[in-house]
Amino acid sequence: KYGDVLFLKLLIIFHFLQSRSIRELYRKIKAKQVIFDEKLPSIQTISYRMKKIDKEKLSGLVKKLIGSIVAIESTRLKKNEKLHLVIDIRREELIAFAISDQRDVQVAEK
Repeated sequence: KYGDVLFLKLLIIFHFLQSRSIRELYRKIKAKQVIFDEKLPSIQTISYRMKKIDKEKLSGLVKKLIGSIVAIESTRLKKNEKLHLVIDIRREELIAFAISDQRDVQVAEK
């Protein structure tokens, strides 16, 4: 009845809000403290599906979802330095940036 993308969105929100439980997240959504514009399944359904979701499928869904929203672009500036940009593709807007000589970068907020 409910697609995997719905549970992926709930999982992402769960981690971003650092919720302690599905029940806490559910209450926040019901109280409209969290914007969630899809039909919400029961707590039991959410808990069950979160436990049963296929990890490989989840990874593919994340790549598909994130890939349609943001692009990460790195441009060489100097010898070892690069400018890393995170861009919202839909709005054509800069989300964050960093200048670094490291491969893994903590990106600063805009």
